[in-house]
Order: sequence, then C-alpha cells, then structure tokens
Amino acid sequence: MYPPKVKVSVIVPVFNVEKYVEKCMDSLLNQTLTDIEIIIVNDGSTDRSGEIVQRYIRQYNNIKYVEQENKGLSEARNAGVRYAEGEYLAFLDSDDWVKADAYEILYNKAIINNDDIVCCGFYMSFENGAAQREYITSKEYNSVEPLIEFEIFRHIKVAAWDKLYNREFFIRSGIRYPAGLWYEDTAVSVPLLLKAKKISVISRPLVYYRQREGSITKQNDFNPKIFDVYQVYECVREHSTELVGHENIEKIYCYFYTKKCVIDNFIRMMSYNHLREYIDSLRHQCRERFSLLDVVKNSLLSTKEKIFALLILIAPLPILVLVTKWGIK
Repeated sequence: MYPPKVKVSVIVPVFNVEKYVEKCMDSLLNQTLTDIEIIIVNDGSTDRSGEIVQRYIRQYNNIKYVEQENKGLSEARNAGVRYAEGEYLAFLDSDDWVKADAYEILYNKAIINNDDIVCCGFYMSFENGAAQREYITSKEYNSVEPLIEFEIFRHIKVAAWDKLYNREFFIRSGIRYPAGLWYEDTAVSVPLLLKAKKISVISRPLVYYRQREGSITKQNDFNPKIFDVYQVYECVREHSTELVGHENIEKIYCYFYTKKCVIDNFIRMMSYNHLREYIDSLRHQCRERFSLLDVVKNSLLSTKEKIFALLILIAPLPILVLVTKWGIK
C-alpha cells in the first residue's frame, strides 16, 4: 500500500476575515514542508474573504475550497476533515498565521516518534500595539503515553491550532467538534489527548495566535454562551471515563474544569457586570461535580492555582476582586 501523497492537510475555516486571511494564506503557501494541502472552508462569509481566497486558488494547485452556509466554526472544521487526504491534520484559524517551517517541524517530529499528536508553543499577537508575547511549555516530551505520565496535561493547551493530529487516529476516534457550542476546542482536544498512545510536545513557538477585538475570547459584553463550558466538560467526562477509568478521569476533569471554568473564566468575567451571576452559577455547578478537597488534592494544579480556585469558590466577591490583582500565570 502506497503512503498518502499529502503529508499534512491544514484546515482553515473562513468567516468575514478579509482583513486577515491574506497573511494566513501567505504563511501556509510559504511552508518549507512539501506535499501540504490547504483546505479552506468558507463558512458563509459576507465580505471579500471568499474573493481573496479565490485569487490564491487560481495561482496554486494545493488549495481545496469548500463553501457552505454559515454553520459556525465547529461545522466548518468538521467539513474540512471530510475533505482531508493528508497523513496528518492541522487546524488554523484564518486570522492566525504560522512560521515558515512550522509544519515541517511538527511533521518530522510526528514521523520520527510515530505520534498520534504533536503540540507546540505559540506567540500571542495583539492588535492594540501591545508587545507580542511568547508562550512555550516549560518541558518538552518525546513520544510519551499521556495516561501513564499525567503531568503532560500541565504543559498542553486545549486549543486546536497548536497541534498536529494523525489523520487515521483522528477519524477513528469518532470525535468531532460540537455544533453551536463555545469551547469547542476543549470538547475535542481533551478526549483526543486521552485516547492518544503517543504524544510529543515541542516548546518552540511555531504559531502566531492573534487576539483581536470582536473574537469570542475578547468580547466585552456578557454572553450566556459562556455557560456552554459546563456542557462541554460533561461531554469530555462522558467520552473519556470508560477509556481511562473513573479515578483518572475525575482527576483530569477536576484539573481542566478548575483551570477553565473556575480560574480562566473568572478572570474574563472581571470586566462584565454579570460577575455575581457567574460566580453563583459556578459555585452551584462545582458543588455538583467535585469537592473542595478534590481541588486541594489534585496534583496537576499548582499551589497558586489551588489557592486562587478555592478563593473563587468560597470567598466573598469584594475579596475576590482584590485577590485577582495578584493574578494566576
């Protein structure tokens, strides 16, 4: 049996990004890795995004173009997976971009180690002129089994765009991005990380992640969709308990839930007028899922994270506002 001709399929959902899509496309078309295909899924754009992509299609023969009515990021990614032919899959948001050797580095690591997933560091790029920040893992891993070395979860983000997935592994898992939910990356990344037999982590930053006004993670108005995080983590628990065992999934579940729902979302909510509503909901949801002792005993959480999480879950709101100035990094 001959190996697939395409080494990496990069899936790029596109929706009203005429200001950014050229930089994304240029970074992909200038990759040092040969035999790469770019799958553009135009998710019902109403601006010039589709027209811009069409110009590239006329010049390059390694671009697949899929057009659909607006269904959201999850459905666009899922559509791209159906058209992918590469040995490995990558997802890139259309307002982000990658280093020229990004997929060569990730692919070579995956091939050498026969990995199911390879993760990398990234740069955070800001539109407001703030200095670009580098996010790298403090520890590299070469072809480890995550269910044996749980600590790896402390060094991996749940994003889609900083990873390379073995396509057969991804397809065989049956896991797809959930339609209509925020935090869709978590719903896919965590179960796949748990299912993987081999994972490598590269500390070098290879992706430029743009923080722009108007994105979900930067919205300044309260949106009830923030509570989707509860449903997403229930999906994670449901899909993974049989795989890793009740005790292990509860440990990992508590870690990710505390990091995302308790700490990260609390910090995001600080700019909203609905903080009290979120805190009340959060405390109710947490009581149903795990105890404060579970947080204290969780070896994946740092001491600082444990203290901050416990304060969020039990301290009066004015104290929380003051404590947040201390920050969690």
